[in-house]
Amino acid sequence: MSKLAFDKVAARFPEAIAERYDDRTGGHWAVIVAPHVREVATFLKNDPELDYKLFLSADAVDRLYLAPNEPRFEVVYFLRSLSRRDEVRLKVRVPGDNPEMPSLTPVYQGANWWERFVWD
Repeated sequence: MSKLAFDKVAARFPEAIAERYDDRTGGHWAVIVAPHVREVATFLKNDPELDYKLFLSADAVDRLYLAPNEPRFEVVYFLRSLSRRDEVRLKVRVPGDNPEMPSLTPVYQGANWWERFVWD
């Protein structure tokens, strides 16, 4: 189902999605370009057809073991639409030399703790 969400994001923000893929469990993923993550999250939350109002969690992956691999970090977000019973998975790749990206706390207040967790 999240294919619809990513199709709508790609149509609205064509420069925001760097990559899309399905994992081995059939889950849909979109790799979002870091400067666009907040506008994409806002769109996913506020579009009435999508309705991803629940921020489930965030996590980070340090890909140092794949050295020399850039971008070194990945931040992943899980959002849920209760009305559609659907989940989207967003991934943002962050360089090791400047590991910064926009906060989603202005969009999802529940992201606050998770972003602190990822920062640590």
